[in-house]
Amino acid sequence: MPKNAALDAVLEWLRKHAVLLFPNWIYDMSNSTIPHRFDRMLNSFFSNMRSLYTQGQLKTLITEEFWPWFVGVLEVEKFKPTVPAQHAPISFNHDAETPAPAVSLGAFQLKPSAGSNASDTLIRAHSPSSPSPHQTKHENLKEIRRFETLDEFKKMLMAGNDVGRSSTLDTALRWNEPDVLHSVNLAVDHYELIRTESIKPLAPHRHTIVRYTRKQCSGMIFGIIMGAYSKSKGAHEKPIWIKDILEGKHGWDAKVAKLRCFIAYWISLYHLSKTSQSQYKNLMEKDVTFEIKSLGRHVSAEHLIEQNKDTSLIRVAFAAGDMSENEHGNLFVDFANKDIGGGVLGNGSVQEEIEFCRRPECLVSILISPRMESGDVIFLCDTIATSKTRGYAMHFKFDTIMSPQELKKQSNRPHDIVAMDATSFKTQNPLSDTELEMKYTSNEHISRDFVKCYMAALGPKSLLGKPLHIVTGAWGTGDFSGTKNTSMKDKLREFKQAIQIAAVTVAFKERGPVEGTNSLTYYDLDRMSSKYNTVGDILKIMK
Repeated sequence: MPKNAALDAVLEWLRKHAVLLFPNWIYDMSNSTIPHRFDRMLNSFFSNMRSLYTQGQLKTLITEEFWPWFVGVLEVEKFKPTVPAQHAPISFNHDAETPAPAVSLGAFQLKPSAGSNASDTLIRAHSPSSPSPHQTKHENLKEIRRFETLDEFKKMLMAGNDVGRSSTLDTALRWNEPDVLHSVNLAVDHYELIRTESIKPLAPHRHTIVRYTRKQCSGMIFGIIMGAYSKSKGAHEKPIWIKDILEGKHGWDAKVAKLRCFIAYWISLYHLSKTSQSQYKNLMEKDVTFEIKSLGRHVSAEHLIEQNKDTSLIRVAFAAGDMSENEHGNLFVDFANKDIGGGVLGNGSVQEEIEFCRRPECLVSILISPRMESGDVIFLCDTIATSKTRGYAMHFKFDTIMSPQELKKQSNRPHDIVAMDATSFKTQNPLSDTELEMKYTSNEHISRDFVKCYMAALGPKSLLGKPLHIVTGAWGTGDFSGTKNTSMKDKLREFKQAIQIAAVTVAFKERGPVEGTNSLTYYDLDRMSSKYNTVGDILKIMK
């Protein structure tokens, strides 16, 4: 068995069984093309495995399944890992062959993931009537011809979708922009190219990468606008469409702004095509990458914190203003909902939704992403911003379209986004301040959000070996806070800041050497509380 094949086999086994035990391997396992790191990984494995085995916590899994197979791989390969003397291989007995259905490891409670065997099968147009739990499918996809007038576009958008006259759409299309019709027809061309193509989703709760060219993304975005897709949720089908934007009166100005942002995407591309066909072609052939990483649903952060409790927290650059305009960052945190995109196709106009409006290629993630669980984060890589906006929530406004020069500049500078959903404390019946503070400082909350931030700060595969410059802020402290009490929100802001900085510190340590220096820029609070100096100090707020 070639060394690369042996490495791939080991990594595949670990993905299935042991990835939750060794979160620092997530980073290595996302790049199986680096066999020269195999020794270091095996050393870490033997070291961890010996200490865990002596506690009697992994005996069944190790002795009855992994160890005989792993030794066999090494014997066939005649490849011996360099193991320090103090971590010599352990002699195991392996009489039985029944794998443990669940493993307990100190603070970790590991159970088989329901999504661990999810298929990567391509989903084709007009899928079967019994789709998979996270499946996206084409719904009555029809051929669309180029429009002669904008009225034709409006009529087709409304037809068959149970929407009467839309004042938001009328207003959105009635602006001082002569190229709207040409741009919509450019979108039609892209849509026709992908109309019968397969959609490959991200697998639930395991590392998956899906890539689409920018031209494919453009076609899928047009399909979303036209109501071409639906997504199965259990036994129900939920249309992925902009009906709430077209119909709703709530937040009317913000909805007009959303529609203009979506249309501005094609206008900006059309302008580029008229300026330079070569630059346009180059931009449209580039990939937009979507990647999900998962540490599982039943993981505690205490093990990670304990291992790094004496590690000093990294230095943080504090900033004010719009974090999306930071010119130094290359990984921006999306304060996401469990269902990525949140209310971007409806009534929402806060941080996540605004970013999806500025960068409509993010909308593709709504089609292909499962609902995020506790250990999941989703990376959206190499999207481009095509609109400038201002305001927030009800006051969200469309400003201008990005120029061809600005698009060209972006294509040479990566801007990756990581979607991570914070714990939500919203309840039907508002909690008292005492009850909220108990939830804010609970082990469950701190552990879950620490793992989220840790996974995010490991970065996407595209940034392996490169410095990460993470830009984040007041994550999970707005609508998710569960209160309008300013003092309670301030407490939560301090806790969330400490969680993020501690988790990023651990992740940067785990990432290993990079060509440069990792950094974290924080928008919101302008300083770190003096109570937190090491990773272990995070335990001070856990109850």
